[in-house]
Amino acid sequence: MTGQALINARIFDGYAFGTDRAVIVEGALIKDVVPTDSLPKGLETLDLQGATLAPGFIDLQINGCGGVLFNDDISEETLETMHQTCLRFGCTSFLPTLITSPAADFKRAVEVAASYYVKKPWAILGVHLEGPFISQIKRGTHNDRYIRPLDMETVDFLCQWVKKVPIVLTAAPEENDPQLLRRLALAGVRLSLGHTNATYEEALAGIANGMHTATHLFNAMSAFDRNNPGAVGAVLNSSVYTGLIVDGMHSSFHTANLVKKIKGERVYIVTDAVTPMGTDMKEFRFADQRVLVVDGKCINEHGGLAGSNITMIASVRNAVLQAGIDEAEALKMATLYPAAMMGVEVSIGGIRPGMAANLIAYDRNFNLTAFSFCGMLQQLAIL
Repeated sequence: MTGQALINARIFDGYAFGTDRAVIVEGALIKDVVPTDSLPKGLETLDLQGATLAPGFIDLQINGCGGVLFNDDISEETLETMHQTCLRFGCTSFLPTLITSPAADFKRAVEVAASYYVKKPWAILGVHLEGPFISQIKRGTHNDRYIRPLDMETVDFLCQWVKKVPIVLTAAPEENDPQLLRRLALAGVRLSLGHTNATYEEALAGIANGMHTATHLFNAMSAFDRNNPGAVGAVLNSSVYTGLIVDGMHSSFHTANLVKKIKGERVYIVTDAVTPMGTDMKEFRFADQRVLVVDGKCINEHGGLAGSNITMIASVRNAVLQAGIDEAEALKMATLYPAAMMGVEVSIGGIRPGMAANLIAYDRNFNLTAFSFCGMLQQLAIL
């Protein structure tokens, strides 16, 4: 029998933990999961020395890392650098994210992502366009010069390209024609409610018109108030998915625990990482602004948060050790749930026969010890 068996691991298969089982990988896929004592004779084995073996993490909002930023250099080389950096921290699949930018960059980002997606379909899962169809009031660090409402030309463009590459589009429902939003949703664009100053009713109307998820819950959206629950209240009181940054800065760990209890299977972890992630950079530019990395925070010239410097493995560690979320649920928030949001849970986000061999191993302190992208396994010294 060909392939390799990963043995002596505590296996999280996407749903639950198990022991005394082996994962057989052949080529780019998982061939089988069997009792260790039932392994075919002569099969090559790799002893993971008691580590936890889990599906590779999936980050649906990452602007840059490894010293590069998608907004700065919209190229396949940037995506490859991001992919290789993400792998080092347990993230085997991601959505490169372009924030508000000129129309030419907006279109180029889709075209470049589509080209790379054909070559490495489980490295990137499409492209996340975070703006420019957002609220000026809730723009955050986005460049206000390029903010605009949706128009028919852009809608036609997205409806055509979503046939070639999955697209997530962050937009403010109160700033855009609901018929255009609906058309995008029906064409398969995954609309995300974000950078919005919508009232509770406006946010619910956006959800009714096809908003499928929400972008970095609590950040750059109308807050919950006793008289107007705002966009936050609409997300919490509906069945839409939501991304959540678990760094203790974009929302507290107590808040992360509460959101998990409310949203259950509809909340997933994102990093919203930018250029410095995976490096020792202390300064960079983002959206034409100087941004400093201070005590782990990315702070723009106005003193606001401008993306994050956190990794997926650190986010999961925080979810468990700081936010008090059950380890299995924290792993689902980084694997199964984002895969389900993108509709790819039959192919990635779990450890079952026929799925992509996107795997990670980590020790009891949540230090990554190995990763595999489509069967290409690499063992690591502790990062």
